[in-house]
Amino acid sequence: MSDGRIPFWKVALGGLCAGLSGGIMMLVVAGLLRLLLGSPSATELIFDRAFPLVSVAFFIEQINRFGGYIQLKVAGVIASLVGQILASGLAGLAYALVLESLRRRHKGESLLPKPLIDPTGLKLIVFGLLLVWLGFEIFLAPTLITQYRGVPTAISPYVTSLGLLVEFAACAFGILLFYGLLTHRPASATDHNSLLAGHRTRRAFLQLAITAAGAGAFGFILRRLARNSTLDYDGTTYEGPDVQLITPNDDFYCVTKNLIDPEVVRELWRLEISGRWSNRAPILLRSSPRCPRSSNSQPFVASAIRSEEAS
Repeated sequence: MSDGRIPFWKVALGGLCAGLSGGIMMLVVAGLLRLLLGSPSATELIFDRAFPLVSVAFFIEQINRFGGYIQLKVAGVIASLVGQILASGLAGLAYALVLESLRRRHKGESLLPKPLIDPTGLKLIVFGLLLVWLGFEIFLAPTLITQYRGVPTAISPYVTSLGLLVEFAACAFGILLFYGLLTHRPASATDHNSLLAGHRTRRAFLQLAITAAGAGAFGFILRRLARNSTLDYDGTTYEGPDVQLITPNDDFYCVTKNLIDPEVVRELWRLEISGRWSNRAPILLRSSPRCPRSSNSQPFVASAIRSEEAS
């Protein structure tokens, strides 16, 4: 353009690319939190929140449409992952358009240097991040108790909320950084030296390399999670010509709503037994397999199984 401004269609395209790259970074962070810390991803929380809202008839209809419960679950995961990346792309597009609109209110802005981390862009990103996070906190409130490493229920909502904030922040600040790479113009530049202005720069290659590395890392994490998933045994039934009168333990019918079943951190759980019982000391889960059998036949009531930090 004659005034040196980047056309809005290029701005939108740059924002879309930055958003897609930020979405990939978000999925990488979500996968790492799930794999290493057992923190539920937005995908799992959305499933747990949305399924109770649909009718049984609709749910059965979808199972039949996809050819089974496992197929429906896999399709849901794929749709959720693609949806998150597309939503990130749209967020990046909106960010770029709003930022450039604000920039162009200042006369002569096309001649000014553009920092890698734009101060106005940072404010927009923080505002948008908090707005999206609070919206998901409200929608997902009934499922925020979810944790897959045995975190005590008293603190699990806070841990899950923090995990969501970190996950969304990876996308938000990814958009900020990647769009900055596409539009950055140092103060020493003698022309409009940025990719969106029509120049090939090393910063564009850097964004492409980071995005490709993130996609590769997410693919690796996804394969690890798939190996730990419930897909090979969820919905199994005991049937066929060799059915025995007593079902073998390994062949019991199994169904779970989880994509990956929880792992119990034994140090965080204990069993409390009360009633007609002389010794009411709590039994730590980590030591319960070693408890000796007792011949005492007095009745007792298992009153509560509580999650606590072991002292």
